[in-house]
Amino acid sequence: MKTLELRAHAKINLYLDVLGKRGDGYHDIQSVMQSLELADEISLSEESMDIGVVCSFPLPREENLVWKAAKLLRDEVGVERGALIEITKHIPVAAGLAGGSADVAAVLMGLNLLWDLDLSHDRLLDLGERIGADVPFCLKGGTCLMEGKGERVTSVASLPHVWVVVAKPDFEVSTGWAYDRLDRMGISSLLSISEMLAALERGDLREISSLLANIFERVMIEEHPEIESLKKKSIEAGALGALMSGSGPSVFALFEGRKEAEKAARLLEHLCSTVIVTTTYPCGWDILC
Repeated sequence: MKTLELRAHAKINLYLDVLGKRGDGYHDIQSVMQSLELADEISLSEESMDIGVVCSFPLPREENLVWKAAKLLRDEVGVERGALIEITKHIPVAAGLAGGSADVAAVLMGLNLLWDLDLSHDRLLDLGERIGADVPFCLKGGTCLMEGKGERVTSVASLPHVWVVVAKPDFEVSTGWAYDRLDRMGISSLLSISEMLAALERGDLREISSLLANIFERVMIEEHPEIESLKKKSIEAGALGALMSGSGPSVFALFEGRKEAEKAARLLEHLCSTVIVTTTYPCGWDILC
């Protein structure tokens, strides 16, 4: 029996702006996204003609993005193959870290190999976009500029290696609610993204850290001031910079050294139960065997 073992990597947003709502109901965004070493573990095996998903964080089939992606891939290609997909979650759920999208990206790439489909990367990007806006980035990974609704992904100069502390407050946020709140509050977009891209080109970690920006903080911190508390505590602990990721609620902080990151993590554990020390990573998924 052929089996593939993969990892699906989390992401953070170094910069995230919402430019406006589109006619199709989606929003145009500009974002610089970065993959993390933090990853879910995924095993794919072909055991039957059915598509089965076993996950340490179970969801009903109709809500499971991985099952939807596998079925979409099979239906689009017209292949009569099945797979057992086993997922061990390490990326916090509903946290602004693209845990679901990362799993989808890894499963699409893995099934392309398991089922001997030989689909192009562009074809997989198209399928991924139909499942979720962050999937195209997760298929590519590293450090990327995302535009449109998230479907236009361009590699940019890499973020210098840095240690990252991720802290997830003990509540969850609906992305739809965050966008709706942003629309109703009439919040205008951030300044130009060009300064962040230029800082990445220079590889200046301190400048990059000073330019971290996320428009959703204007919505979320008013509703959940503990997000601001996590940021302030991170800076007090020596972080170069701290920011909420995606539509939240996770906050990440950047550190030059591992010891500093681990020390800060111990302090943040007094504010929330989920604190993870990780580092940057050059891709969105990888195959272990």
